[in-house]
Amino acid sequence: MRFSLIIILLFLIAIISSCRQTPFQQIISRSTADSTQLPADKVFLKNKLPEDFPSFIPIYDKLQLLGSIYSNEGSVVLFESESKIRDIVQFYDDKLVHEGFEKGEGNDKLIFDDGAMVGWRKNNIQVGMMLGVNKEKNLTSVILIYKQ
Repeated sequence: MRFSLIIILLFLIAIISSCRQTPFQQIISRSTADSTQLPADKVFLKNKLPEDFPSFIPIYDKLQLLGSIYSNEGSVVLFESESKIRDIVQFYDDKLVHEGFEKGEGNDKLIFDDGAMVGWRKNNIQVGMMLGVNKEKNLTSVILIYKQ
């Protein structure tokens, strides 16, 4: 399950960083409803934060919400920002560690100027982030994953 979620996220990063308007954004812009149920088994696409978005996960004030995908396997929230990857990761690292989360093993080894993959864990709660730079738009794409 964890492996399949990582594969999905890698796929989403590839899409976000290689398109002017991602398929995700195209779906959001075509949708007049608040949410869309995709054909996949009970997966929902929303143009807002999921209703169950945990209060202990902060939202960096320089992130722009693109939308969210949620299922019973976990939730994924997509953002863009003009901020640098290291600044975003540092913000989440400071806030989540303060909330009692432990850094994932090797977190500091997977942070680069053009991409990062980091995670935190507290009991059975998992929070992960994948970040990549869209060089055409000079924006950082952020995929935030959580599972409670």
